Amino acid sequence: MNYKILFFRLFSYISYLIRAKSLHGVHSPFVCQLITRCIKPAAKTKFDNIEKLRQDLLGNHELIEVADFKNQTSEIRRISSIAMTSLSTRKSSSFLYHLANYLNAESGIETGTSLGINTLYLTKSSLKSVTTIERSQIIASLARNNISAISKKARVVNGDIYKVLEEEIARSRPDFYFLDADHHSSAIAFCIDLILKHTPQSKCIVIHDIYRSKDMKEIWQQLIQDPRFTLTIDLFQTGLLFPNLEMPKQHFTLYF
Repeated sequence: MNYKILFFRLFSYISYLIRAKSLHGVHSPFVCQLITRCIKPAAKTKFDNIEKLRQDLLGNHELIEVADFKNQTSEIRRISSIAMTSLSTRKSSSFLYHLANYLNAESGIETGTSLGINTLYLTKSSLKSVTTIERSQIIASLARNNISAISKKARVVNGDIYKVLEEEIARSRPDFYFLDADHHSSAIAFCIDLILKHTPQSKCIVIHDIYRSKDMKEIWQQLIQDPRFTLTIDLFQTGLLFPNLEMPKQHFTLYF
């Protein structure tokens, strides 16, 4: 990895730790409840069948050919390598489960399925349906097999978010979103605009890897100031956007 990127992420993390607050530094009842009902339990909650799948994927050294969309080529990778670099931590996956429950969300869309671990945690929540979008055909196929072995609640769509997201939003009218596909400001802005156009009453939009790059940090800073969002929360790995809360506009940086 580029040393400049490593330095940027390290500096961003140190800055985050300096700014982050715990439960005792927060006075919003909604945010206090989010800490006690979502952040704190996330460290302990796990689903054994999903975590067994995670371990199986980390130990699966099968080689597959994966498309490199950026360079219009393909590369041979081990499934274990994909799992190592793309799967969220158990705590992060668990947090999504608790957050969907806390918000009583009914339908969700995830962009960037990867191998399906986050999708499966979402299927354990209050969500009645989960649509997950993955651009890579081979990874979408693997995810579909992984997910269907544990849950029938999720639907895997193979496609580019620029081509399929609007149709999927119109189809399922979700109130919960997890954006983890294209980590570029243009893609995030595209998704946000579509979400608010078709589902203005969404309960929450979760953006993963908000400090992945300077570009992602910049779009996150813009979203914090965006008047369309009543509440924004920085958890370092993820940023939370709440468009429809009845409260003065606020921003919090919380320990995760």
